[in-house]
Amino acid sequence: YEVLQNTQKFNVKFAVQEVANGLAGAILCAEKYVHDEPFALLLGDELLVAENGQTPCIKRLADIYKSTGNSVIATMEVFGDDVSKYGNIGIKEETDGVITVGAIVEKPSVNEALSNNAIIGRYVLSGEVMGMLKKLTPRNNEIYLTDALDVLAEQGKLMASTFEGDRYDVGDKFGYVKANVEIALKSKEIGQDVKEYIKELANRL
Repeated sequence: YEVLQNTQKFNVKFAVQEVANGLAGAILCAEKYVHDEPFALLLGDELLVAENGQTPCIKRLADIYKSTGNSVIATMEVFGDDVSKYGNIGIKEETDGVITVGAIVEKPSVNEALSNNAIIGRYVLSGEVMGMLKKLTPRNNEIYLTDALDVLAEQGKLMASTFEGDRYDVGDKFGYVKANVEIALKSKEIGQDVKEYIKELANRL
């Protein structure tokens, strides 16, 4: 009931991606709602949880967008084999965790990586990105958001930022389990029961 009350004030609309043509294709499905306005993009297979006193990731990105007028993407450091799992950014300069992006490559090998900074699923993008996506040439039947971001980087119009809090990859089976357990432990409603259950379970392993 509390969730219902808190969400009734929002005007929620949705669009269906009927053709599997990549993330950029999914974004273009929302063009009729976004038009040429700046927009936030949150990928559902990643959860970012800010604790008390920490700035939520999207708020941080939005604040950077407001102060710079540039599109902003969230980033985190990755190492080893994980480098090739994510889009990768080249760092032009960095101040207080805010990075000016010089270039982007999509899922590079370790040797091809521009840095150890990966792109994760949180973005605040300028309205011009929609127009850029419509002009992109598909590769392997997909339109790549990173192609548009790379153009912005070349123009000096793309920023990246680190974030506060915990990140869970719920598109991964083990990551999904971790997210459920750790978030449940923080729950005021069931946190203590979950803690006792885990202790009991550990004794049986």
